[in-house]
Amino acid sequence: MDEFLRLDAAVPARGVELSLHVAAGERVAVVGPNGAGKSTLLQLIAGALRPSTGTVSLRGRSLSGPDTHLPPHRRRFAYIEQRAWLFPHLSVLDNVAFGPRARGLGKVAARDRAAEELDAVGCLELAERRPQSLSGGQAQRVSIARGMAIDPEIVLLDEPFAALDVSVTPAVRSMVHSRLAGRTSLLVTHDPLDVVTLADRLIVIEQGRVAADGLIDLLSAAPSTRFLARFIGVNLLHGEAVAPDAISLGGQHLRGLGDPLEVGRSARATFSPAAVAIHSEAPGGSPRNALRSRVTSLESRGAVVVVSLVVAGQHLHAELTPSAVAELGLSPGDWVHAVIKATQVAVHQS
Repeated sequence: MDEFLRLDAAVPARGVELSLHVAAGERVAVVGPNGAGKSTLLQLIAGALRPSTGTVSLRGRSLSGPDTHLPPHRRRFAYIEQRAWLFPHLSVLDNVAFGPRARGLGKVAARDRAAEELDAVGCLELAERRPQSLSGGQAQRVSIARGMAIDPEIVLLDEPFAALDVSVTPAVRSMVHSRLAGRTSLLVTHDPLDVVTLADRLIVIEQGRVAADGLIDLLSAAPSTRFLARFIGVNLLHGEAVAPDAISLGGQHLRGLGDPLEVGRSARATFSPAAVAIHSEAPGGSPRNALRSRVTSLESRGAVVVVSLVVAGQHLHAELTPSAVAELGLSPGDWVHAVIKATQVAVHQS
């Protein structure tokens, strides 16, 4: 796909320096720790924030740069946030018609366009109601209709489901999926389900920089940062390759499957917390990895207990049943063996 949106911009006051490009029609999810710079990225694209240095461009035309800054109202971008922020003094229909009207469409044509979008999000019957009478899910649907009514070149979504009740989120997410079809979009989220449902590509931002960027399946199969590993729910350990299928962790070896590693180079291993068994003594059996580890905490999560461990200064997690934890008598500070079958570990060159 050809380059559509490009951003090479820095905001030193926020510790942000970002470089990325997005193709037309591409659906991109953006994740990262709190304060990493995700919302700053959306604000730079929307025009709510001007970069201190660098440029933001669309189709090769500068939107923000040393000599220019196109304000938000002159960018045909939809910006959808956690809260709907509907105008309380306007009807639902006129809220959605506001954007087309502001861009020069006549009143009748703008209201017709608004009605189309309300119908598309399943809220046409709410057209004459005021925002204060809407539920959270209805208000967010109307907000999405309002964004789409301007026929945006780019749709920016900043945690669009964070304020919704969990009972309505799946339906709103499904509706957003259908409305984003064929549109260029950037979605900031903390929910892995949003990523796999609404995006094709994933960008990870950490400490104001792009830490990882690629297709979701590829990044999920071989996460390169600890945040990304936690986000997708796997353990990530870094070490040095000591064999084509093994890495060293402070002298302990961890074997797995994957493309042959180059001995002496940095490598990483990933595996599910559910794949980790805990033993008081190291078990026998060549297909198994047994890592001497120290228990740091235990957290009950319903049917499982998440046991946090440290091995060679790195953190990993195991998911055990409450009965298994009770049988082992685990407590923080205990030394144990974290056991993982080699067939359940994926190794990758760093």
